[in-house]
This record gives sequence, C-alpha cells and structure tokens, in this order.
Amino acid sequence: MLFLLPLGLSASIGVGLAYYIANRDAVKPASSKGGLLSRFSQPTPPDMEIEDEVFLDEKTVTLASEEIVLDNRFGNHSIYSEHDFIRSADIKLEFTSGKDFGLGSQSRLLRVLEYKANQFLSQRLGGRAGSQIERRVHLRLVAERETRAIYRIHWKQSSCRGLFVVRIGDKKIELPYMASYGLFHEVESIKDDG
Repeated sequence: MLFLLPLGLSASIGVGLAYYIANRDAVKPASSKGGLLSRFSQPTPPDMEIEDEVFLDEKTVTLASEEIVLDNRFGNHSIYSEHDFIRSADIKLEFTSGKDFGLGSQSRLLRVLEYKANQFLSQRLGGRAGSQIERRVHLRLVAERETRAIYRIHWKQSSCRGLFVVRIGDKKIELPYMASYGLFHEVESIKDDG
C-alpha cells in the first residue's frame, strides 16, 4: 500500500495545478490579452451582406496550345488521325484590394467575405473557387491528299473583373475582384500545300 502513496501525491498535485491555472485565467478581465475568457469572447464579424455585383469586363485567356502536324504531301488519298486531349484549370477568385478598406488587418472579416463571395459567384462560375475543372476532347483530324495539315488546339479560360457592393454594419464598400472560370477549346486548321 505504501507504493500507492507517490501515485496519489502526483494526482493531487496535477489536480491542484489545473485548478490554479483555470482560476488564474478566470480572474482576469475579458479585455486582457491571452486569458482563457478572452479566447472565447472574441468579437464576431459584424453583420455583412453582399448587396450587389457590378460587372466591369470579361476576357478570354489562352492557357495552352498544342500542335498536331499531319504530313500527307506524298499521299494519294486523305488520311485521318484520332487524338484525345485532357486539360485541367483552376477556378479562382481573388480580391484585388482589401487592405485599402481596412480588411487586411481583420483577416477573419476578409475570410467571411471570401466565403460569402464564393457562394455568390459559384452559381455563375459553374464551380467553387479553389476547385479544378477537367475537360476531355476527342478529335478526328484529316489531311487531304498532297497536303500538309497543321492543327492547333487552343485551351482557353474566361476571366472577369468586377466589384462587390458589400454592406458591413452601417458602412458600404466596393470590393474589387477578379475571377477565372470555365475551360474550353478551339481548333485552328492550317493547310500547308508547300
């Protein structure tokens, strides 16, 4: 039984230490830094709502190009070639400024705003920002007799700029954004008779 004495002593010291730490933090007012109470009483973001979106412009960006050459300069009949292509692209949403409006110092506020903006745009973008789109294309290419055909497959993505009109409490701000979305291809055909 004597061997249980150190075990009981260490348990009581552990309980006493835990009680001391809990009471030490509970005595501090909520405004003091680092206390237990202050960790749970941090202010929540003010009432925030995206009231409107102002569309500024849209453009198409070429992500990649692939070239296929079919050389049939010495052939007596047309040749056909089948090809499969796979490409992926990211859907992105970036705020082009936020620090100008005091949001940079309140990263929690900016995260909430990004979440709401992502929900707002996901209906139009066809996916959520941060996700990836993948497209597969099967093409049947042809080169007529005595020609050299060059095909270029251009992979493109849409990009748009706009403003979110955001109400934060009593204040309204315009927050500029840039979004990249979608993935499509175009095929360019060039015949080289020489």
